[in-house]
Amino acid sequence: MNSSIISVLIMNLKTQIFAIAAMIIAFFTPIGPLLIIVGFAIFADTLFGIFKAYKCKQKITSRRMSAIISKMFLYEFCVIGVYLIDEYLLSSFIEIFTSHELLPTKLVVLTLLSIELKSINENIEASFNINIWDSLKKMLARAKEIKEDVGDIIDGKDDNEEGNIDK
Repeated sequence: MNSSIISVLIMNLKTQIFAIAAMIIAFFTPIGPLLIIVGFAIFADTLFGIFKAYKCKQKITSRRMSAIISKMFLYEFCVIGVYLIDEYLLSSFIEIFTSHELLPTKLVVLTLLSIELKSINENIEASFNINIWDSLKKMLARAKEIKEDVGDIIDGKDDNEEGNIDK
């Protein structure tokens, strides 16, 4: 008799825990992709950091690796905390000025991503002596030049007609 009551209570408890977990997951569903993006950025930074340590012959210690876990929890809880503040305190106020949903949460995510991207850039620069930002700027400047050249060709302008090329 007692074992059947205990098994019913355990089954009921499992059902209640599952229902509560489902409600929590449903509540945080809007920021799920943001949490995944932040987690991916931390993972990418970790991989580049490990590669930099390997390339520069630095020792990889468990203490440095455990910092990843604390960084993950800190960043993810920061996003969740700002989401709670955003959802319950700021959303109606921010809707007065803009129609963007979760604006403070997204700004925090962008800030965290910029920190991780800066760290990834430092790791790549230490490993390969390549600055990603400078390379990106040069690539965008070259793309702009190509766009202008293509525009000139489409408009029928020729360098010889404009007098830019000496014969």
